[in-house]
Order: sequence, then C-alpha cells, then structure tokens
Amino acid sequence: VNTFPALILAVAILLLAGPRRFERPKSEREMTNIQFCLDVSGSMTAKFGSSDRYEVAMGSLNEFLTYRKGDAFSLMVFGDHQLRWVPLTTDVSAFQCAPPFLHPSKLPPWFSGGTSIGKALKSSEKYLTTAEEGDRMIILLSDGQSSDLFNGNDVKIAQSLKENKITVY
Repeated sequence: VNTFPALILAVAILLLAGPRRFERPKSEREMTNIQFCLDVSGSMTAKFGSSDRYEVAMGSLNEFLTYRKGDAFSLMVFGDHQLRWVPLTTDVSAFQCAPPFLHPSKLPPWFSGGTSIGKALKSSEKYLTTAEEGDRMIILLSDGQSSDLFNGNDVKIAQSLKENKITVY
C-alpha cells in the first residue's frame, strides 16, 4: 500500500515517455541548389582594402557557406571561359580549399583575360536545371561589365533563367 503512489507515478511516467510515432515534419525545409559564379578575370587582382577583390569575394563566399545548412552548393569560376570547380554538393570543404588554386594571378591568361558574365550564367543554368530537387539560385560575384550581355542578350538570358525558376543575386 505504501508503494502504491510510487507505482502509479512510475506507470504515468512510462506512459508519457513511451514510444512515439515517427513521421515527417509538418513543414519541411526544401533544399536550395546554389551555384556561385565567381569572376576570376584580371581586374579581380585589384586592391580592395588590405586584400584584393578576389580574396574578398572568396572570403565572403566561404563566410556565406557557414550560414546555410542543408543546401547544395556549386562553384564556377569564369573569365573569358568557365570552369565548374565544384559540382553541386553539401560538403563545403572543397570551397575552403579553393582560394589558392583559383586566384586570377595563378590562372592562364587565356582563361581569365576578360569577363563573360552571360556565358557563365548560361553555363550555370545548364548545370542547375539538372538538379533533381529543390530551389535554384545563382550568386554572381563580379566587378566588371560584360560585353556578352549587350544587344538584348541580357534580357534573353534573364527570361531563360526565369522560365527555369532560377533566381540570380
């Protein structure tokens, strides 16, 4: 009789802490596929504070990665040509290792001689449309203007990106 209250309390605790039903969260966050387009043209070696423009841009990119969890990221560098350095991945370690290899001063002159933003956006669009799930976003980091966006080409590229539900920042 003296243990009866303790027994009732133990049963109540077991019932309250008993097995739970596993189910999906009611509001699940959708993954975002983020393609970084980083300008590595020669002008990115110009001084910007105590660093150069490339180092500041790459530092900002790596800092951004610390704020986004559960998203997939990709990195494309461009000048006159484009190079997809990192395919879509949730492992951001490749981004942190990239700065010394992609500095414009280390790239061949034929690669980083100009700034072809339009080509970089079209190439990014091609890669992002193959992503099976999630939202699509391009973050463009550049300091220059691009001749391949003249004569209405900018509008054509923007319309194509919009049709494919890709947001550009």
